[in-house]
Amino acid sequence: MELRQLRTFQTAAKLLNFTQAAKLLNFSQPTVTAQIRSLEEEIGHSLFFRIGKQTFLTGHGEIMKHYVDQIFPILDQMTTELQAQSRTASKLTLAASETFCTHYFPPIIRQFLADDPDIGIKLVSCTSDKVIDGINANHFDLGIISGSYHKSGVTNIVLSEKEDLVLIVSDTLYQHNTTQELLEKYPFIKYEIVGPFEEQMNSYIDENDIHLRKMIECSSLEAVKAR
Repeated sequence: MELRQLRTFQTAAKLLNFTQAAKLLNFSQPTVTAQIRSLEEEIGHSLFFRIGKQTFLTGHGEIMKHYVDQIFPILDQMTTELQAQSRTASKLTLAASETFCTHYFPPIIRQFLADDPDIGIKLVSCTSDKVIDGINANHFDLGIISGSYHKSGVTNIVLSEKEDLVLIVSDTLYQHNTTQELLEKYPFIKYEIVGPFEEQMNSYIDENDIHLRKMIECSSLEAVKAR
């Protein structure tokens, strides 16, 4: 059975008039008749019968109408949900730290939207560990983190490589002390972030046997700079 035949049958069964069904479907009457006959041949039973000028459904026709009337609403709902899914799929969700979102993404997003105007973008600002969690849970399409992360099924691309620096305020202190001495003599202001960057920092401290005098943790990168 073809859907177009079932749609023709549904219309004819509702109107009980092949001529009116043909007009509504924008078919010729012989086309409607041919499709109904094709269905009847396939199931091996008549679907309509006539008494005088009136058309009626046979018992088999009533059964077919009952199920056809259920089939098409389901198909229509399926079409609606597929279209909604297509619209949802046309949105790219990106996740990265506040620094990336503020300083790096704007020009990239402008260029992306110019190249692909039909695709929407959702930008999520979060820490590297939240980026990783979101990628693993399929909440984000693309994530940018500081550090490295390797997992089967996740594609990793290195965007850039740079050395990590310890910044200090006083040039005089830096001229008279090594980095290790500074970290052990003065409070260490740490950007409170969980993830690969923190692991990298802790690894550096452990490998160099540095004993921090005091640590001040800040959840705001701007606050770290201000101090």
